[in-house]
Amino acid sequence: MVILQTQQLEFYFRRDQPIVKNVYLNVPQGSIFGFLGPNGAGKTTTIRLMLGLLRAKSGNIEIFGQELESNRSAIFQKIGSLIESPSLYLHLTGKQNLEIARHYTRTPAFRIAEVLTLVGLEQAANKKAGAYSLGMKQRLGLAIALLHQPELVILDEPTNGLDPGGIIEMRELIKQLNRDLGITFFVSSHLLAEVERMCTHVGIIHQGSLLFQGSIQELKSAQMQQRTLYIDTNDHKKAQAILMDLRTQVVEGKLTLPFESKAQVAALNQLLVTAGIEVYELNVQGADLEEMFLHMTR
Repeated sequence: MVILQTQQLEFYFRRDQPIVKNVYLNVPQGSIFGFLGPNGAGKTTTIRLMLGLLRAKSGNIEIFGQELESNRSAIFQKIGSLIESPSLYLHLTGKQNLEIARHYTRTPAFRIAEVLTLVGLEQAANKKAGAYSLGMKQRLGLAIALLHQPELVILDEPTNGLDPGGIIEMRELIKQLNRDLGITFFVSSHLLAEVERMCTHVGIIHQGSLLFQGSIQELKSAQMQQRTLYIDTNDHKKAQAILMDLRTQVVEGKLTLPFESKAQVAALNQLLVTAGIEVYELNVQGADLEEMFLHMTR
């Protein structure tokens, strides 16, 4: 089931300089959807459109199967969000910040203790937010987003500026909330490694256009299709004649052909050796996920 969907979504301040261009998004219910792209790619603008903070120039946004523009009140009661850095009252404690948010979200008082426990801040509840570390502030912002028990949580660069320990804490917290409470997360990031470790699905955006959308497994399958097998032998000419139907070519003194599987490598090795060719090296190289991302966004 798709929980969030956009169709032909476009936004611009000047028509000749679109920021979001014809974006189709499909976010499955129960997923952690990573919205990946370099800085300035259109991630935050897309999120602001989803949250009604900007109005699309064209296209449509549906959340929970309802059109956003005409069902804003009902939809936003089931969405939590954290856009960039959390807006906190630094002179108040974590608990007091949640108390203020509780009133405008019309949430029962007992939820404060629950969300503090969920994000691991129960011991810091009475500490002033100004004394929190950046990671603790992000977790307090997430606690505020979770107060009204949302079904969908939208996070814009939640690990931005965090140290490695803070990044790991935030990643594991999102995965735990998704696993234990079934919350769907839409998480924007420019960090491919984090998206790969945390998310079940990914959309890659660059210069306002969506370049890829699918599960992490589908992205890895696409990556595998771009790998190359390098073969070093004592007789490349004879080896090419044997492998003439497999699109071989010589690159930097080695035979190359598209990599398909480990079974393919074993079969080719046996074929060449049986033909009396000495095989010195079989080596698979090519696009890891980072290289694929860089290739797409170039």
